[in-house]
Amino acid sequence: MNSRVMALRDSKVEIVSRLHAQMEQLQVIQQHLPPEKRCPLPAVPVLMPEEMPERKHRYTRATLERYATLRDKMTSTGLEEQQDGQNILELLEQEVQDTHTKAQDTQIENEGEETHSQKQEEKLTELEKEMREAEEIRNLCQQDQLFKQMEEAVWRFDAELRVLRHEKLELDVYMKLADLRHVTLFEELLLLKEFEKREDILQERLTTYIQEEEEIRAKMHDCKKQMELKKRDILRLQGKEKTIAATFQASLGENNKFEEFLTRVFKKKIKRTKKKETHGRE
Repeated sequence: MNSRVMALRDSKVEIVSRLHAQMEQLQVIQQHLPPEKRCPLPAVPVLMPEEMPERKHRYTRATLERYATLRDKMTSTGLEEQQDGQNILELLEQEVQDTHTKAQDTQIENEGEETHSQKQEEKLTELEKEMREAEEIRNLCQQDQLFKQMEEAVWRFDAELRVLRHEKLELDVYMKLADLRHVTLFEELLLLKEFEKREDILQERLTTYIQEEEEIRAKMHDCKKQMELKKRDILRLQGKEKTIAATFQASLGENNKFEEFLTRVFKKKIKRTKKKETHGRE
């Protein structure tokens, strides 16, 4: 965008230079036209100081000499202490403007003298009048053509300026939206970091729960093994019990008068007392 702005500025410099040249051509042409057929000269665009900031620090030898002259003059009048170098530069700029104004006034006076001389022209023959009319028509065509070229150049520059201004506004909007998007992404990043902390805490809890589940599953597996062993022991003991009962019935024989008493004693449950462990003195 900056390069396009600089290119448009350079284009304006070129257009202004071309307009000045065309203005000089118009002035030359209008010198050969009667006053009533002269179109008003258009205003030539000027370059603002902010459009050419690099010219602020340009100087020539004549500028330096004039600066030294003004400084010596201020020193001789005792104004050096009251005014600094900036005021001297302002005086130089004012002199340049005055010179330009005087040049324009001189040009206007010359045009007035030429108009007066045309009024005092002598009578011409028919052939000279026809030649004068043909020249006048040619000058009018050239005048109209120059006006049209100048208007078209200014119109084209204004159109390019409007297009560039519109694109600049679109770019500003795009940059603002990009800034907002950047802020949104930054806020989302902060939220993601906060969620990441929570996720780490939840992940630690999940890992702990998984470990506890694995420990419980291992304990359940051990318990199942122990239950199977207990079942086997129970089946084995039940088998022994049946064997012992069969052996007891066989040992009783048939028609044993003590069968009922012995059977009751055989089935009686016995409570076994645990022996107390005695600890020796050290």
